[in-house]
Amino acid sequence: MMRSSISFIFAAVILYAKDEWARKFGGLAQECGLKLSNLPLGVPVDSFVRKKRKASLSIHFISLEKSSIEVTNGSIRMVFSKNTGYLSSYQLNGYEIIEKALKPNFWRAPTDNDFASGMPLRQSYWKEVVDKLSLKNFSFNEHNSEVVSVHEDEDDSIQITTKYKIDGGKLKVDYQLTTISNLPNIPRVGLQVKLDEELDQLKWFGRGPLETYADKKTGSFFGLYTESVKDDYTYYVRPQESSNKAEVWWAELTNSEGNGIRIEAEQDPLSISAWPFTLENIEEAKRIEELEFSNITLNIDYKQMGVGGDNTWNRDAGPHVPFRIPAKSYRYTFWIKPVMK
Repeated sequence: MMRSSISFIFAAVILYAKDEWARKFGGLAQECGLKLSNLPLGVPVDSFVRKKRKASLSIHFISLEKSSIEVTNGSIRMVFSKNTGYLSSYQLNGYEIIEKALKPNFWRAPTDNDFASGMPLRQSYWKEVVDKLSLKNFSFNEHNSEVVSVHEDEDDSIQITTKYKIDGGKLKVDYQLTTISNLPNIPRVGLQVKLDEELDQLKWFGRGPLETYADKKTGSFFGLYTESVKDDYTYYVRPQESSNKAEVWWAELTNSEGNGIRIEAEQDPLSISAWPFTLENIEEAKRIEELEFSNITLNIDYKQMGVGGDNTWNRDAGPHVPFRIPAKSYRYTFWIKPVMK
């Protein structure tokens, strides 16, 4: 069986001097590179190796209800809504993980640089389009245990095809976005889900420990990090997009008993963020005091536009061209897996 290993190259510039400031700040610059190679290695996945496996498809029970498809495998129960096409429930031993369905999301609470560059007006299409999506096709193939949903907006400008491959208690999510070419750049491409508020313990393998973005990450090393969602959140004076983790290979959200879910990249690393607030609350709040703790908002993104910052007063405040997301087709795959103690 072939497995993909992850190799790291670290480089650092060190200043050697006797002065106190030099001893404290001797590491002038550091960078970490990541390279994937296909090598036959016998290393477990928790040693940062992704393993390709043939799906076992050990499903115990399938219930085809009028408005949903319910799949039960031992202690795991998943529910897919026939009305919306979304994953609406994921339970561990009766404990509901999902408070609000896993849905596409293209928007972010505008940053100060976004406002300066005019992003909220120029790219507002992507804030509104999710509410205009309608389910065009929904199917379940019992033979290969796959749910497929197809959503389109009202003028057929975008199409989203989501395939859910059920493998026992695990779920492989294959997301594909297709757009017409004359749409504005996209703030983010991904999915968002509301989770139970008790899933406050965040662990991830990727860049960290602070927030990172496409154009704000080279000072953050790959590593294994752990933090509570509330403490991990970056509390800007004016609430805005924050706390993203770039190039994440896997992330777990668990409760105090160690139960929850794991999000694991299949091919390319993900962009992950978890907030103790809703996106709407973050965007509408003018001050930190206006934020209200609620369920955990989990963003599982293929990518998010950069944060920019060449200036703070005109369009140059936005990200450079390599860190923008043009409207075109995108596809990514990840796993949702149970974490149980």
